[in-house]
Amino acid sequence: MLKIQLNTHTMQRPVVNFHANTVTFYFATGNQPCLFHVGHLKSIESVEKRGKYYLTVSTGFKDNSEESDLRVSPKMQELVAAAQSAMKEFQSAL
Repeated sequence: MLKIQLNTHTMQRPVVNFHANTVTFYFATGNQPCLFHVGHLKSIESVEKRGKYYLTVSTGFKDNSEESDLRVSPKMQELVAAAQSAMKEFQSAL
């Protein structure tokens, strides 16, 4: 299980969890969690745009992109790599 808080300055940013082939975004604002199974993912990546970092998940139907601190980038890269590996494993099992 990998778990990161995308922004260490505020509790407003989501916590992202990768466990049992599912990427889950939990929000402090009362929004329902967003769950993405690796079998539905088209992509998951860490991207940098104009000096800001984002964790982006895309299914083709629903996308989620959340801003992140630079300080969590190594953990975010680890989560992305684990999810991408699970995506490949899931596709090869079909």
